[in-house]
Amino acid sequence: MVFNLGIAFQSEAGERFDVVNAADGGLCLKRHGAPKVAPGHPIAGRLSWPEKSIEKDVRGVICWSRSVDDGDMFYGVHADVSWLMDTLGDASKLEIGDGIP
Repeated sequence: MVFNLGIAFQSEAGERFDVVNAADGGLCLKRHGAPKVAPGHPIAGRLSWPEKSIEKDVRGVICWSRSVDDGDMFYGVHADVSWLMDTLGDASKLEIGDGIP
């Protein structure tokens, strides 16, 4: 599920990522100007979705990272976010433009 609903992930190191995709197996995070990271690197932090009053600690492992020409770096993170998928099921009923900050 791809979305722009204002969901963010703040790592324990203080780095802020946008959550651009979620699935039962984990998250896809995006950050501009971030470094490429080798698979197997652990990541932990706080996922927040202010619109839904959700704040939850998440721990996972980076499975892949890819950069794009504009300087954005994407990370595939294997993590247990099944609890988020139920909430996102409701979000999939949103109209285009709803929830975009």
